[in-house]
Amino acid sequence: MAEPLSYFRQSEPGSTPKATLPLQQAPFEQSRIDYQVTSLLSSVTAMQSLLESIDEKVNKRLGVHFTKIHFLVTKRLRTPLEIILEPDDEGFTARAVELPIYGSGDYPEDAVTMLKREIESLYQDLMEDDDFTAEWLPIKAFLAEIVSE
Repeated sequence: MAEPLSYFRQSEPGSTPKATLPLQQAPFEQSRIDYQVTSLLSSVTAMQSLLESIDEKVNKRLGVHFTKIHFLVTKRLRTPLEIILEPDDEGFTARAVELPIYGSGDYPEDAVTMLKREIESLYQDLMEDDDFTAEWLPIKAFLAEIVSE
């Protein structure tokens, strides 16, 4: 005859037994939790895809493109710099999200190249000396952190 399932763990003699799930139920509980986690991850992935699709459609309609640059003209960036590229009346404008600076050109590639030149020029000017207003100090610190010589 099979032993009945016990909902109590063996304890030291004289102590109060502690309730637990039967061993036969533990794999079922784990697989139920695994299923819930898998289902939740699947839902999150589907929502991310939907949001990316909506973002892409909105950006396409507005003509705005978000991207990152990893290099300047002669320097490397330790951290990629997020930029916004958008059409304007005379071609394209590329703006750095974290910096008050932009580049423009007839084509998207020209605007990005001009932005890279402007950022590098600003970096060199700010690193040269401290002869600028206090509002540029955070920008100097930011560039010093992300630009690699």
